[in-house]
Amino acid sequence: QKGLNIDYDLLKKGFAPSVFIKPYNSFIDKCFRTNVVQNASWPDPPTNGWITCQNAISTFSDIIRTNVVVQYLDGIDDVVKMISGMTLCNVDYQAKNEGYYAVHIDVKTRFEVPRVDWDTQLIDGKVEIQVTTELKELIKEMLHKSYEGDRSTMSIMEPDKGWQWNYQSNKFRLNFLGHVVHSLEGSILDIRERENNLK
Repeated sequence: QKGLNIDYDLLKKGFAPSVFIKPYNSFIDKCFRTNVVQNASWPDPPTNGWITCQNAISTFSDIIRTNVVVQYLDGIDDVVKMISGMTLCNVDYQAKNEGYYAVHIDVKTRFEVPRVDWDTQLIDGKVEIQVTTELKELIKEMLHKSYEGDRSTMSIMEPDKGWQWNYQSNKFRLNFLGHVVHSLEGSILDIRERENNLK
């Protein structure tokens, strides 16, 4: 499939979207991180209130998610324009200190979920679409494995000497690799567009 403003295949070769449902352990872990680890007001509630079993599904955007992997950096904007033109959504261009770069598109929808009395109810929720490039997807997979075990124990405040100075650590290598890849992809597109303008 071609993009809106590009003359090459938009998606990664052989790409087929898959639907991911957040595992229960990951769900509980995210509740803990939101309520405690990332809560600067602890032991008081977070700014938007406690995350509970009653409001978590309507609060979290990644209970159900999928990934769209494009070949090059400029393909991300094409996917964002196509999806936002079809449905009501929120677009978040993420660039994290840890070298994570991706666009998260939260599509608003309604879910029918069970209640404590075994009846069901309709709630407003979101489905998350993560859009990234082929190279960044590879970096993201490596970063996720690196952080999977220690995200819930990270301090709210960075230590005086953070991972940016520990050049022998996996975090140093992977995080800066994410920044380097993003810079490289941008430079490649910049050169290509300059050459096209000279034709």
